[in-house]
Amino acid sequence: MTDALSLVVAAASAALAPPVASVTAAPTAPVAAPVVLEHAISLAIPSTDGGRGALVIYERYAPDRRISFGATGELRETAIGDYTGVRVGVGGRVRYFPRHTAWLSKQPKASMVGWFVGGGVHVDTDFTHANTDHRWLAPALELGGSVQVGYRIAPWRGLVITPTTGIAIHHTFDLSGRLAGLTLGGGTVGLELGWLY
Repeated sequence: MTDALSLVVAAASAALAPPVASVTAAPTAPVAAPVVLEHAISLAIPSTDGGRGALVIYERYAPDRRISFGATGELRETAIGDYTGVRVGVGGRVRYFPRHTAWLSKQPKASMVGWFVGGGVHVDTDFTHANTDHRWLAPALELGGSVQVGYRIAPWRGLVITPTTGIAIHHTFDLSGRLAGLTLGGGTVGLELGWLY
């Protein structure tokens, strides 16, 4: 009887006791990885002569490989005065960014900034019009390639400034067949102004 009474008292005490609040830690929000911008559009500044033309570059970046793949388009006036010259061209290029860092850059470490080496090829067609004779001369086709080293800085948001230097070689074909081809080569210095997005 005493044991039964003790069990009843214990059960009643447990039922009337205030509930014990459970303490659980709040889940921590995951830290978002910095966004690496994988696209860039740039204008080659030395190619721009007032309103006479431009060379535009589009780049797509592969962060895991540290490589950017680019396409170029060119349209410019190449002669004035007695002749009017127009050049139309396209090209492709590849750049390798070995360090993923850049002095004065505001982009994340894995972006396409800093030192790079690269190369490219291009195909251009030159059309020349003799204004005094009012006739078009035979067009010329140019095939060329280049090797570059450069340094890309991203000082503010997506803005990028890219000075480059390198060597280039190209061969010009007279599409009329009357003139022999001409091969030229030399050093290059360039500056690109663009935007990462």
